[in-house]
Amino acid sequence: MRRKHKHKSEHFTLPEIVTPKVKRRIGKTILVLFILFLVIASILFVLGVKVRFILGEELSVNIKQDSSSYLVGSDQAVDLSFSVVNENFFKCNSQCNYELIDLESNKLLFSEDFYLEHNQEYHKSVVVDSKEFGNRLYLYSLNIQCNNIKSLVCLTDELIKHNSALFFVETELTAEEKSLSLDIMEKLETENEKLNSLKSKYSEHQTLLANNFPLGLEMKEEELKLKLINKSFIEIEQHLNQQIGFWQESEFGKFIPTPKLEDSLLSLTTTGKRIRELLSIRNNTIGILNQVANKSGEIKGAYYHSPLIAEEVNKLQQVNDLLISGEQLSDEKINLQVKNIETVIIKLLEDFSLQLDQLTNHYSPIANVFVSKSDCNALNLIKKQIVEENITVNTVNLDAFIDKNCLVDKTNLTLLNVTVAKSNFGFESSMPDFKLAFGKQVKQCCLFDECKSYDSQEERTFTLFIHGHALNKANTPEASMAAFAKLQEELQDNAFVNAAEISFGEIDTNLNNCAFPLTARSTFYYIPHLGFGRYSLTAQKSERIENYALRLREILEEVKKNVPNHKINIVAHSMGGLVVREYLDLFGVNGLDKVVFINSPHHGVTGKVQKFCSLIGASKECEDLSAGSVFLQRINSKQLPLGIDYYNIRSKGCLMETEDGDGVVTLESAYLSGAEDIIINGQCLDSLQSSLHSDILNPELYPEIVNILKGILAD
Repeated sequence: MRRKHKHKSEHFTLPEIVTPKVKRRIGKTILVLFILFLVIASILFVLGVKVRFILGEELSVNIKQDSSSYLVGSDQAVDLSFSVVNENFFKCNSQCNYELIDLESNKLLFSEDFYLEHNQEYHKSVVVDSKEFGNRLYLYSLNIQCNNIKSLVCLTDELIKHNSALFFVETELTAEEKSLSLDIMEKLETENEKLNSLKSKYSEHQTLLANNFPLGLEMKEEELKLKLINKSFIEIEQHLNQQIGFWQESEFGKFIPTPKLEDSLLSLTTTGKRIRELLSIRNNTIGILNQVANKSGEIKGAYYHSPLIAEEVNKLQQVNDLLISGEQLSDEKINLQVKNIETVIIKLLEDFSLQLDQLTNHYSPIANVFVSKSDCNALNLIKKQIVEENITVNTVNLDAFIDKNCLVDKTNLTLLNVTVAKSNFGFESSMPDFKLAFGKQVKQCCLFDECKSYDSQEERTFTLFIHGHALNKANTPEASMAAFAKLQEELQDNAFVNAAEISFGEIDTNLNNCAFPLTARSTFYYIPHLGFGRYSLTAQKSERIENYALRLREILEEVKKNVPNHKINIVAHSMGGLVVREYLDLFGVNGLDKVVFINSPHHGVTGKVQKFCSLIGASKECEDLSAGSVFLQRINSKQLPLGIDYYNIRSKGCLMETEDGDGVVTLESAYLSGAEDIIINGQCLDSLQSSLHSDILNPELYPEIVNILKGILAD
């Protein structure tokens, strides 16, 4: 029997070991493990992203200006252009708002909300109206605020980030304003000449009064008018100086012709005419006295024998004495009185002489007496002869005349003695000319409803904000500086100009032209390199605090160079306070005015904060910040340099293991001997119980920080 062979197509199969049921179980297990892996990976990813959001720089708001400075005519509008670019973390989108504020009036000009996708750029151009005046510097503040929008891939807390920038618009005089300026200058010079002419006339009139003392009642009235005119000179000079101020400040619309100039001219002319008239009247009075005195021969002859003439002469002597004594008198009334007395005396003299002649001529032939002169002696001789010769004749008229005119006691004889001098009309001017000082037309910086000239002597301050330790060494220096952005905006609402961030080679010298308080923030994390006419910056963060102090010195020197007219204040937060203290130790106060420390670890950090700092922060910084470090021992062994004011703000309200503090720095560690101590109560709102340390800089959470700083910096 032949053996049968299997066909080649037939295969050998092993018995089945893994049953379908087992296979299904293995598949399910693999699927579960894969899902578990995905869940764990997702959780780790989300946690990692969340940690990055907490510790990292989730949003940076950057402003680019097409130009920050503009030079235009005062009648020209200005086109201000800018761009906003947000650097968002992990595909986040953001919502933003911009505001443009005219700092001259602190008025909001433009505001707009806008939306930015991840790394998208927003460009805006706005036109601001022309200004009324030339020779002015106007500042416009651009404030940007943005926050990331929460989504499945953007695990943000939607915290608002701020940034700002300044536009400087300098206006020149237009051709019309230049012509108006020359016209006003000529008018002021003409008014100045008129004023000096008036003052010369015033001196003339005043000299006349001084040289002809005492003054009569009418003259005293004119003297009072002169005093009022002199007072008007002061007002005119003040008005002219005010107009010069308007001219220098190019405020041509405020020019007003001097209102009292023509009135003073008319009043002075009238007063001068009256003074000369009164002096002429007095001179006439004195002339009459002298005329009467010059008739001494005639009067003497009659005076011996005429009590009527004696009475009138005595009246004239009283007038003379009155003019000398300066008692209350009226020149016009006295002049009239003297004229009347003169008339009486002349009439008495004429009557006396006529009667003498008549009586002598009538009785001398009867008495057969020859007389060569008609006088009382002749009449007495004639009467004696008539009596002795017993001549029969009617002597009634003769007896009456002799009794009335020829029986005066000679011992009472007093002749008129004129001692008052005539008025002197000569004068020399005693008033200096008024000279307008035009100087040069000044340029002014106009802020907060006030304009101040570039060369104003008012005290100016520049406050520099210095940040603290960067929690994450991967963050940019701008993230550290941004902590002050909102605070600067609030201070600007209190008349502190917000100059935003400053860096090497980027400080606008226009700031020096504004005699107003300025604030700016800067960083010690950048190392400047000068090349091809401009600075390039390199961030270097893992350094000793001593190195940061050297960089702070470079920043301050840059500020002094570009803003030399301002005193410098420093407000330093956290580790920034230690950087400032190291600077003071190395270089002294050196031009500083005030230093304010905020939540600075003057005696170091300890515990969890110290460990956490070393984990994600720059190691060298953290080493210097640690309590008991060589750096802290050295810096605390010395007193603060004298010569400036120090203020130390610290906060409490967060339990730090066993001590109170701000969540990062204990209240005790933040104490600084030699500085005015200020404590703010607060609380930590985050899960790590550390937010008060930085939240103290947020004026929305702690508005008192604005009031405290304003009080310190404005004092």
